[in-house]
Amino acid sequence: MGAMIDHFAGGEHGHFIGNHLLGLSKQAKIFGAVSPADHLEKAEQAADRQAAYVAGLEQAIESMSDTFYGPIGPTVRISLK
Repeated sequence: MGAMIDHFAGGEHGHFIGNHLLGLSKQAKIFGAVSPADHLEKAEQAADRQAAYVAGLEQAIESMSDTFYGPIGPTVRISLK
């Protein structure tokens, strides 16, 4: 498909569009999407899960103690902010 787009659009633009469409096609197959609307919905759900995961990591980092304990007690104090 990318080669056909490249043939008609030509050059860098054809490669860009072809690669983008190929990426969307692969993503749709991974998601198991059966229609463009289904693909969009599943992509939005994946983006929401990713955002929730990142937010959870950020919250875990903020709740960490700023004192790390070595074998004989507190050894290092750092600021995580």
